[in-house]
Amino acid sequence: MAFPATYPYIDVNNLNLDWIINEVKELRTEVETLATNIDGVNNALARIDALEDYCDRLHNGLNAQYARITSEYETAIATESNTLINLMDAKDEVVKEYIDDSIAGLPGYYMYNPYTGEYSTITDVMMYLYNSQRVGITAAAYDALQLTATNYDGLSLTAYDYDMNGI
Repeated sequence: MAFPATYPYIDVNNLNLDWIINEVKELRTEVETLATNIDGVNNALARIDALEDYCDRLHNGLNAQYARITSEYETAIATESNTLINLMDAKDEVVKEYIDDSIAGLPGYYMYNPYTGEYSTITDVMMYLYNSQRVGITAAAYDALQLTATNYDGLSLTAYDYDMNGI
């Protein structure tokens, strides 16, 4: 009865070379499979690195576009805001000059002042009307503008100028 070549012979003088050759072939096949798998993993890692580089370039491009667009919008908003503020300031000056010119020419007639409930000169009543239509600044607006006493010191405003003309 012959043993299949699946196990080595125990006899040192009679070696089972078929078994050794089969084991070496199996080992070689496993090493080749391992090498192929390692190559596959390396290829996958290379593709992941390429994808990571692509994502980084895309991310950097999007950040650059965001920064550019944000800068353009901030500039446009600042420009438009300044234009509107200048237009409103110009209109305020025109209205104030018109009222000042109109009041200066009025005689000292008296009329009922709805703000005080007394009879006052037309000039006083017109000043009350003018002052009532001016837009003041609220505490929330002060906080939003981050105004401080140092800001006002630099403006050298008197209390009267501040009250009558604003900031």
